[in-house]
Amino acid sequence: MENQRQDLVVILAGYKGPYGRLLPVQPRHELAIAHHIDFPDYTVGELEAIGALMVSAVGYRLSPAARATFRDYLTRRSRQPRFANARSVPQRGGAGPAAAR
Repeated sequence: MENQRQDLVVILAGYKGPYGRLLPVQPRHELAIAHHIDFPDYTVGELEAIGALMVSAVGYRLSPAARATFRDYLTRRSRQPRFANARSVPQRGGAGPAAAR
């Protein structure tokens, strides 16, 4: 594989913190990764909109009270460690009839 490096593409996806701790353990791996692309996290408003779209896609809509509760959840949860950003939305926003009316 060393002789065909120009033909190989490896994509690692993950959060900066965990990968930041992993790569220095194997310095050769860090040197082998030529490009790093960082994508910003979604804002609470963007996450709220994603959740509303998911609920709408199954035929429901968030009531004003449910939307406020969801926004509060996202605000509090986003400050906690291991927040999964957009992956947290299906767990709460896409919960279906229990979360929507």
